[in-house]
Amino acid sequence: MNRDLMKTIHKIEHFIDENLDRPITLVQISREAGYSPWYVSRIYRKARGRTLFSYIHKKRLMLAASDIISQDRKVIDTALDFLFDSHEGFTRAFVKEFGVTPSTWKQERSADLIDRHDLNQILKRKDRAMDEKMKETMVPVFVQIMKKPRRKLLVKRGECATHYYEYCKEVGCEVWDDLSDYSNALTEPMGMWLPGKMIPEGTSKYVQGVEFAIDADIQEPEGFELVTLEPVDMLLFQGPPFTDEDFEDAISALWDFIERFDPLIYGYRWAKEKAPRFQYIPEGYRGYIEGLPVEKVE
Repeated sequence: MNRDLMKTIHKIEHFIDENLDRPITLVQISREAGYSPWYVSRIYRKARGRTLFSYIHKKRLMLAASDIISQDRKVIDTALDFLFDSHEGFTRAFVKEFGVTPSTWKQERSADLIDRHDLNQILKRKDRAMDEKMKETMVPVFVQIMKKPRRKLLVKRGECATHYYEYCKEVGCEVWDDLSDYSNALTEPMGMWLPGKMIPEGTSKYVQGVEFAIDADIQEPEGFELVTLEPVDMLLFQGPPFTDEDFEDAISALWDFIERFDPLIYGYRWAKEKAPRFQYIPEGYRGYIEGLPVEKVE
């Protein structure tokens, strides 16, 4: 990861560290970083190997662990200070991370022991265990065939981007908003991974665009391009609803599901060169959605 992105990561973590005693949302973090929520979440997970909300959760627990043995206070007061909504919820989270209850932690450790107790090693072991558990967990995914007709695609190309956060750096994060202004579009705006035949030399694999009926009268804005897409069958995958805290995990879980999925159970095979693979903007209320091109097996 380049130096500029690492500066962004450090800026994000500094913002979080300074606000652990108040609610923190993904929107707040993205505004502080100056990028979209999707971009911020992706670069953080790539850099640190865990989600933003995992970092927030663990930092709060580590500070709470120190507070418990250094302050003469009730456990519930510490829990509320670090935004846990109940004694029971805080205790469950504490036991999950450190293997003991807050009361036992307070009895067995004194303030001078906290620095010698390797909290980071505990958290790393828990992270690995959770990663393995996540890999084994099946998520409910809705799968259906979508038949797309011949249509037009208004697209904004990047230079060499292969995924969203590279694209966002090359062309900016406002393209999605611009594409949302078309009331006659067939679909909402999409992020897309283009097949090789659709990538002119010197342009990116990942793009953003929106589709229109083939006979729609569309003017190309400066920097955009209209291309024609032929009819194609798509397999549409829709994961379960998710919260801000589970944003990245929901996307990763769907990608894992797609990687394992065999379209032959529907009588199809992958046809990745026939059309772009697409993603809709992640919305928690409906789950994360992606579509991949397929062709019927005769």
